[in-house]
Amino acid sequence: MAVAAYASLVSLTHVLDNVHYRAQLRRLHVDITRIESLQESVSFLLEFLEVNHGGEGQKIEDLWGQISEVSLEVEEIFDSHVVSQLQKESQGESSDMGARSFDEDLDTMIQKIDYIKRELLLVEEVVVEKPTRASVPASGSSTAASSAANNTIVGLDEHVMKIKGELARYDYNLQIIPIVGMGGIGKTTLAKKVYGDKYVVERFDVRIWLTISQEYSVDEILIGLVNDGKVERHGGNSDGPGEVLRKKLYGRRYLIVMDDIWTLQAWDDLRRFFPDNGNGSRIIITTRLSHVAGSLSSHDPYLMTLMDMNTSWSLFCQTVFGEENCSHRELEQIGKVIVKNCGGLPLQIIVIGGLLAKSGMNKQYWESVAENVSSFSNASDGEHCFNILLLSYNNLPMYLKPCFLYMRAYPEDAEVHVSNLIELWVDEGLIPTKEDKSLEELGKEYLKDLVDRNLLFVRKLSEDMGELETCGIHDLLRDLCLSVSKKENFLFSPRIQDLNLIYYWGRLCFLCDGLVTEEERKYPFALEVIPPSASHSNHPICGYCEVTYSHVKRLRLVKVIDEVGVAHDSLVQHTKLRSVSISLNQSPKFISPLHFLWNLQSLSFLHPPLVVLPSEIWELPQLRVIQCKSVVLPNPRVHHVEGKDFYILRNLHSLSTARNFKLADEILGRIPNLKELKIKTLAFQIHSNSCF
Repeated sequence: MAVAAYASLVSLTHVLDNVHYRAQLRRLHVDITRIESLQESVSFLLEFLEVNHGGEGQKIEDLWGQISEVSLEVEEIFDSHVVSQLQKESQGESSDMGARSFDEDLDTMIQKIDYIKRELLLVEEVVVEKPTRASVPASGSSTAASSAANNTIVGLDEHVMKIKGELARYDYNLQIIPIVGMGGIGKTTLAKKVYGDKYVVERFDVRIWLTISQEYSVDEILIGLVNDGKVERHGGNSDGPGEVLRKKLYGRRYLIVMDDIWTLQAWDDLRRFFPDNGNGSRIIITTRLSHVAGSLSSHDPYLMTLMDMNTSWSLFCQTVFGEENCSHRELEQIGKVIVKNCGGLPLQIIVIGGLLAKSGMNKQYWESVAENVSSFSNASDGEHCFNILLLSYNNLPMYLKPCFLYMRAYPEDAEVHVSNLIELWVDEGLIPTKEDKSLEELGKEYLKDLVDRNLLFVRKLSEDMGELETCGIHDLLRDLCLSVSKKENFLFSPRIQDLNLIYYWGRLCFLCDGLVTEEERKYPFALEVIPPSASHSNHPICGYCEVTYSHVKRLRLVKVIDEVGVAHDSLVQHTKLRSVSISLNQSPKFISPLHFLWNLQSLSFLHPPLVVLPSEIWELPQLRVIQCKSVVLPNPRVHHVEGKDFYILRNLHSLSTARNFKLADEILGRIPNLKELKIKTLAFQIHSNSCF
């Protein structure tokens, strides 16, 4: 449970920074010395975890669990007292009456954390004496361009030529070519190599790639693939996406790749959309299951075989050293032992290679890895592969583990947009704060590190800068994320709200954009606050969110926006939110002080033509991003402290999709805490006499 403990502490640091900043500005009645005491204790625990997270034994596991529980408890205490003080202020009451109760609760939390610190120090000697084998040296660094290994193709040329031969055969009937092999053997890599081959591109009029997962939806597969992804779900075409695809393919020579089929049913659900035009069209199917491959076609399945030792060694050297030979002779024999025990499976080789590329070429470390890998030799194929992947995960630096485990949240075979992934890491509180770098900069570094280690792979690079645009995770590594997360009890709190309020009125999950039927609606959270009106209806969550957040007992809800639709007369949000993304078909009408969302870091309105933000926007010190097509920032309320005007907003750095940006009078130049303001916009209007 060390990862869960670490992630909960990192999240707590952001809350503590927020509270400390507010307390300094006397916008929150709480004893600053108590906050600073908590900050010091949390820093100690984070440092302890980074060094000793490999500790074993029930005692240390229990302490990791206690850290997670106490961290969540501290966050709950802060939310309770901060919201209470904000509520009293909004009602014109004094908010300092609850300060004593606040301090007493903090004293209780400080005592609990001090107890954990004492217990950790008692077992520290045991922890240090029993580290996880093959732990990465502190000075470890990459000596090769390991990220390039994601696209390294070794030993596939012969396979590519054979598949191309099948595509070019003088058989004009529609042919199905199954490629079969165990997980991680390179079926998808081979199919991608063929799919992008120059000869293949020129031979076929249409090429379409379909990724099929164990839990697939025919419509979700087809929507966005017809017409190069330009067919809209709510478009005017009365035909379904499958029929549109069939018409697109009719009379044309096409190549379809159906990657990762698990059942015959998946083929039966899709085959009717692929016409036999009698012109040499082909369908390539990849699958792990021999009986599925054999049943799909009269064509003999193309069997992917394990790599021989020479090919395996070449792939290993390219992954670790960036060349086909070992550049460190003292490591060659050890490396060959490691490669031999990978059994010729490419995924195992590149993941272990990514681990060793970060080792600083330390001989003792390599020997430890070889010992670990050799100990898996008697395991079954599936267990052997899992153990090797787990070894690479176990040897990640602690700060990377929560980010890697977060990949479980994506569906199988998802194409993950890098900018979105980094923003989610930040919003979930998985990125620690560093003075010299922004959270986004750190997130980019973490992502690159995971790609360099071959735990994530490159899907798409930007055309202009060649930077990573989308990435993915292999199914077996995603399975590892799911397994480890369950064992670690790696839980999330509901910190992100993503709602589309344009369609499906009255049937949306409160926490996500998922549809909820009347039978599925659940109301698990205790309700509090709900200003400014006492009348409200409970807001449902879907079954997925109910399971995901089953450990959450209480949320404080506030009405923030009114008149968002016929069935929704208000938008209710909870006070622990860090990121809100809302799609509306009209400009929002704010009815409640926005600063009740006191943890808010990112605010996005995706569709309304204009958003006029309330003055409370300046009282959100954690706010980093505002996204909107057109936004008006108001003249902020002036707060008087020791004779000086100030505005609390300090982190806002991007209005990244604003087309028209307006500032009320006399704002620019009067925001001493604003670190940076970047405006990417086609039209920039400043209604101000200020100069800057």
